[in-house]
Parts: sequence; structure tokens; C-alpha cells
Amino acid sequence: MFEKWITADWSEIPWVIFSAVVAYAAILLYTRIVGLRSLSKMSAADFVMTVAVGSLFASTTSLAAPSLVIGLVALASLYAGQWALAWLRRQFNFVSRVVDNQPLLLMCGRTILD
Repeated sequence: MFEKWITADWSEIPWVIFSAVVAYAAILLYTRIVGLRSLSKMSAADFVMTVAVGSLFASTTSLAAPSLVIGLVALASLYAGQWALAWLRRQFNFVSRVVDNQPLLLMCGRTILD
């Protein structure tokens, strides 16, 4: 059992590298299309997006399931959802109030606000 944990079939390694490169390129492309806000972590939805992208990237590159194509489609779906949420935020104030966190002022100049 220990041997299965530390070894790999050498024929799988090029496919892992290929999947990682393609998935990483897709993440860069999707981020360029949708915008950097998709990974900004300014709201709970943005944080969830970042975690989900990382999870999908890891599972797509290191596991047999999901396949590369399914992983790319899932990533595209996440980015499409993030874009739709950003559009809804701009169109409807109540969506922004529900999704976005309110900023908290911690300092004013050199003064720490308790």
C-alpha cells in the first residue's frame, strides 16, 4: 500500500503535465475575459470563486475524473457565473448589498480606530 502512495505509472506523468498546462492556460484566458474581479476576494462570492477554481484546477490536473474537457467546462461555468453575478451587482443595488461585504475603516491617517 505504501508503494502505491509514493510511486506512479510513468506513462501518466506527461498527461498530468499536459492537463496542468492546458488548465492553467484556460484559467489565465478566462480571467482575462471576465476580469481580475473574479479572483479579488472582495466578497464571499469572490472567495468561493477562488477556492472553487483552485479545487477544480487541482482535481483536473491530478485525477482521472473529471477529465480535462469536463474540468475546462466546469471552470468556464464558474467564470460565467462570476461574470453574471458581477453584471447583476451593477444592475441591481439589492444584489450588491446581499453579496458584497461592507468595508470597515480601521485607520484614519496614523490613528487606529477602535
